[in-house]
Formats: sequence, C-alpha cells, structure tokens
Amino acid sequence: MKFQNVLYFCVMANIATTALGGVDHGNGGGAVVCRDSSNNVTSIEVLDFYEQRNQLHLDRDMGPNNLNWTEKAHYVLERRKSIAPFRSNYWGNQIDQFANEALFLQGVVFDQLHDTGNVYIPVGCAFEQVVVQQTPTLPRETRYKVNKDLWDLMDEDNRAGLVLHEVIYREAITYGHEDSIRSRYLNGLWTSADVITEFSSLKQVNILLQAAHFAAGEGFGCNPWLFGPTRDRNGKVVPDWDQPLSLKYHDNEMINWIRGSVVQSIGNFNTPFGQIAADCLSVDAHINEQGDLTAVSPVKDGYLKSNQFAVNVTKHNLDFSFTYSVVNDEYRIIVESGEIYVQNQKITIENNPNANARLTLRKSDRSISNLWASTSAFKLKGVNGKWYNRPALGGASLDLASDGLVLSCHGCTQTSN
Repeated sequence: MKFQNVLYFCVMANIATTALGGVDHGNGGGAVVCRDSSNNVTSIEVLDFYEQRNQLHLDRDMGPNNLNWTEKAHYVLERRKSIAPFRSNYWGNQIDQFANEALFLQGVVFDQLHDTGNVYIPVGCAFEQVVVQQTPTLPRETRYKVNKDLWDLMDEDNRAGLVLHEVIYREAITYGHEDSIRSRYLNGLWTSADVITEFSSLKQVNILLQAAHFAAGEGFGCNPWLFGPTRDRNGKVVPDWDQPLSLKYHDNEMINWIRGSVVQSIGNFNTPFGQIAADCLSVDAHINEQGDLTAVSPVKDGYLKSNQFAVNVTKHNLDFSFTYSVVNDEYRIIVESGEIYVQNQKITIENNPNANARLTLRKSDRSISNLWASTSAFKLKGVNGKWYNRPALGGASLDLASDGLVLSCHGCTQTSN
C-alpha cells in the first residue's frame, strides 16, 4: 500500500477518460460517520451496509472474525460462486489488485462527489467520502484515493464492504452509471446472510443483474462482461440495457437462449461433442437443459474438438454459423468455413456460399461416422491402408471408422499412397 502525509488534497474533477468516453468527475464509496461534540468518531459504517440494514432489512455475512478484509471479501464472493462464477473471479481479481492501485492519504478531507443519490442519514451523523475512484490517464496515477484516517477506524468487515463497493462500482461505471445506487444495492444483496430469492437460481441472478443495469449472462461459461459495453459514434458508452440482451430459460430455470447485440466475445461453451470457444461480434446462442450449446451464430473464430477430430472455424463475415442437430441418435454438425482435422489431416472449408461440411458423429463416443464436404482437395488414409483424395471439384462423402480412417468414400479417388 502507498501512504502519503499531505496538508491538503484536491480531487481533480475534469480528467478525460476512455472509460466513459467523456469527462470523469470521480466516483467512489463512503460511510455513515457519527462524531461526538469534540468531533471524535464514535461509529463508522459503510453506506452500503447502513442501507442493507435499514432499507433492505438484511443481515450480512462477512465470514469469521479472524479474517482480514481481503479474505472477507473473497469469502463473500466464494459464497456466490456457484450461481455467479464470472463475478466471483472478475471482482476477486480486482480485490487482489486494490492495494496496488490505491493511494492512502492522511490529514485530508475529500469533497463529497454527489454520486450517492438520495441518502437518509441518522441525526448527529453525516455521510463522509472515504474513497475517490478515477480511471488513471497519466503514468504513476492511481485508480483509488483513500482517506487513511477513516480507513484506519474501520473494522475488517467494513473495509471488505468498502472494497467490494469499489470493484462493483468500477464495473457499473463502464456501463455508464452516473451514481452508485445500484452498486450499493448489489453489494447489500451479495454480502447478505439471508437466503434470498435473487440467488435462488441462474435465472434469478440474471434478472437481478439486469434490473441493476449490469450485464447478465452468468453461467455455463458465458462471460457476462462481454455483453457490454458498446459505444456510439461519439465514443460514449451505450449501456447494455439500451441494447437489450435477451435471455430465455428452460423450466429448470437454466438458460436456453441468448441474444445480444453488444457482445464482443464469448467464452467456452460445453457441447455434447467437446467445446466451442468463440469471439463474437453479436450472438444468437441456444443452450439445452444440461447447459450444452446447441447453436451459435455468428462466430468470429473458435474451435470444436473431441478426442478424434478438431474443427477450427474462422469467421470472415456475419453469415458464418455453426449448428448441430440430433438425427437417428447421431449428432450432425454443419460448418460453413474453417478447417477440419481428422487424425491430424487438414480439410479446408472455403469461405463461399457453396462451401461447407457436414459431420455426423456417433453419439456413443463422439467420433465421426460420416463426413460430407464441399471443400478444397484433401487426402485421408483408409482402413485398407489406401489413401483417398477428393477431386478439385464437386463434393465427397466419407464413411469413417471410429479411429478416423476411411471405410468408404463417394466422390473420391483411391490411390496407393
């Protein structure tokens, strides 16, 4: 941590930032501070916790008393990890970096930033700014400025709550939030000890995130951060609730359909035959009740793989799509562009409307039973030791053994080497 004694500290209010594509006046967290007639602090509580008790009527669970503030913050995130895995990792990484990104200042008073909205403070107490957060724009600048005098008076629970507020608010700022109301609300729910509906299922936590104007999409490897932000022509953030992310659910409240117009990339999805990793400009994804991806379009680049084959796909335009269906107890996959590797032998799928490949997989072991391709020339080895070549023109249909060797081929020529 960095410490500095100063006689005064002025919060600069007109620093340009790429985070909002405009002017960064600073944001940050504070506490309800009560003082005696001699101005000595008699109590201090993070505003999020004060509102949690008095407005949300929830108790908090910050873990055992012997934990320090970092451990307590991670304790909170770990409790919610099964239902919100991305936030647990994303916020957790920022918590670990907080001390390195913070400048602790003594003998200072921070101007109130007026980003709290309407707050209701008990008589004899006041809201006091404890942290100012600004996106660094120059070398050696720090993201967080912390009032060390107030920080030192906080117990470990309140320190953890304050840092959680900052990392939650940091994400909110990227969506264009201009006050901390929704961030404090999320912090109050995330740290609550109560069993609450908002964390009862994947559907409910996504409803909570969308209501708070945060990107949803928790679960099944789908990275919710990547559903925003996007920017307009002037560089201003367009919040993702103005570019709707649509989610539909199965009866068991697991996601079965995602559509987002602001997706920049997407993480790994499970499929019945392996994984797909994709970098999307936008996405229309279908997911079955087991959390397996069944279709996604369009895809920029990614891969499909199993023990016996791999498909690398490269998106050259928005017409690319990958789909699969189940026919006669087999999986059928359509790949419109990219490369297929069968036993490490490459088949290129050209990027034109007439070029694609259809793979039929055995449901038992996900091995290819048939490969139909309208592709560039290929050369594959057969079970008889012969090699099969596809002519330069026309399509070919190959029946394959479970080890990837050709059983028969229609539209191929057989050679001795």
